[in-house]
Amino acid sequence: MRSKILSPVSTGRHSKLPLKLALLAGEGATLNRLSQKHHISRPMISQVIQGKKSSKKVNSILLEEWGITVEEARKLYREDAERRYKNPVTRSEAWEYQMKINHRKMGIQIPFAKWYEMFSGLSSQAKMPRGWK
Repeated sequence: MRSKILSPVSTGRHSKLPLKLALLAGEGATLNRLSQKHHISRPMISQVIQGKKSSKKVNSILLEEWGITVEEARKLYREDAERRYKNPVTRSEAWEYQMKINHRKMGIQIPFAKWYEMFSGLSSQAKMPRGWK
């Protein structure tokens, strides 16, 4: 049985979102809900993220909804797959990534070393989505 860390977002029959992406996307976020909201097929979004297709529309949807590009989503999926069984992404790493993206969305430019120093103490106090321990 998998631990809760490896399956942060319930997505029905489909695979789970990586932890970093799950925090960015919010509770209950799935590619299916994203596709329904923007009237585009779920397989299309999935294929674009996998690199099988390219689409400016999917890139703009990801930027609008989650604040990341398709390339960043690909990196998150790749990192999750590589680290899943050896060294899974921790909640604090995911929270720090979420804060970095949120600051970028707000246009705040802080050098990463200073940013990490400011927020590293807060990551343990971060409010996690309901159901996580």
